Amino acid sequence: MKNFKFKNSILYSSFLFFLLILPSSCQNSSNGDFTSEDSICSNFEQHEFNKDFVYEHIKYNLKNSSPFDLIPEDNRALFIQEYNSLKNQIEGMDLNEALNYFEGEGQIATNIANDIRVAYDYIEAEIENPDSDPDQVINGLQVLIDQKKTDSSMFCPERKAVIAVYAALQGLFEYIKTDSNLFNYAYNSSNSQVSTRGGGWDCLFPCLLNGVTIGGIIGLVAGVAVLVASGGTAALITPLMVTGMSVGIVGGLGMLNNESSNCNSCEDDFDCNGVAGVSLAFSNCNPSATYTAFGFGNDVTMLTWTNTGGTPATATTTVAAAAPTILNITQTSPTIPVITTITTNCPPSSDDAETIVLSRNLATIVGQVLGLTLHGEDHAVPGETYYYHVFGIDNNPSYTTEWFINNGTIVNSDDGYAEVIWGVGSSWIQAQVTNNCPGGQSRTYTFNVEGDGDEIP
Repeated sequence: MKNFKFKNSILYSSFLFFLLILPSSCQNSSNGDFTSEDSICSNFEQHEFNKDFVYEHIKYNLKNSSPFDLIPEDNRALFIQEYNSLKNQIEGMDLNEALNYFEGEGQIATNIANDIRVAYDYIEAEIENPDSDPDQVINGLQVLIDQKKTDSSMFCPERKAVIAVYAALQGLFEYIKTDSNLFNYAYNSSNSQVSTRGGGWDCLFPCLLNGVTIGGIIGLVAGVAVLVASGGTAALITPLMVTGMSVGIVGGLGMLNNESSNCNSCEDDFDCNGVAGVSLAFSNCNPSATYTAFGFGNDVTMLTWTNTGGTPATATTTVAAAAPTILNITQTSPTIPVITTITTNCPPSSDDAETIVLSRNLATIVGQVLGLTLHGEDHAVPGETYYYHVFGIDNNPSYTTEWFINNGTIVNSDDGYAEVIWGVGSSWIQAQVTNNCPGGQSRTYTFNVEGDGDEIP
């Protein structure tokens, strides 16, 4: 495991992505870990869905959503306080040091920490293998996921936590492989483009893996801290653990928000990294979107944009530390996607400039439902109240939600949230999200829930 270190801001990001993990009946064990005594452990597919969600969220919505929106409003301020305190505690630590620290404090189970190390070491070996590719990494992580489903040495919430992290990493690699430029920059260390990138993706990418994995752990620990402070009520146990890890993973993805200098191993390099992607924001049903670029180097002063099939044909945007780098682009023909070329500028040398080419059919995307996830508790105590949230629903004003439920009662709901009281036995809740633009897509997100009638100790 390479010694890529964190700086204080690496895990703090007010942007992006994701759903996640855990739940089942939990108890607080003697070493502080929350474990499960349930004999039933199912609903793994809800955590495996993180692969699709992470892929879509990076591709379309990374810069559009705050991860803290995942936390119920009543607990949000305390969670942010705990979250920031924990990330300060691991400042200057690499991944292994941070895991050792949390293990020593009794804040994370050793088996979870070891599984994270296994995945990181596997990915690192594949990246360094010139014969490997992103699909091989994705398939290898799926093998680990399938093994973890039947791992009787772990409690159910622990298995789901690990599966959620593995699936998130799959989504990251799914995004990387969709663009040949990003694949070369991020993955193949033998590629000549990588070897000349200085503080480029060959440095940023390992740090990104660190950020995603340790970010999830920090969020999990913060969620447990909020649980204890709130009195540890049964209805809060799993949601806070689940959403806590989700927030942490989103925070780890903050590495894509132009934070490459947070890797100490990269700090001395000239950093003219190319753009990693763009987030899209629509204000109406027209094929016109605000593009927000992310992932480019800290020494970039300007971005040059060239659009084929869209306007403006060319543009230059200035990079400012406290502001997003954006450009409004309109598609000129509904049948021809906009091909956007973005080049970094790092004076005084033009030799370090890097280019990425992205294809987006805005006329199609404006009517789609993308980058959303339904999350909440998947093991319920009948008669207790639980909250379910469609994360990312506010990213498009054309989205509306209709809720459906089996074996439970929705006592309150709006476009993004539902408050539910469950009955005994297997149940489910569905959020049908509709894009109300002409010819818009409807997409149904289903969340399976087990209500066994037992109180959570």
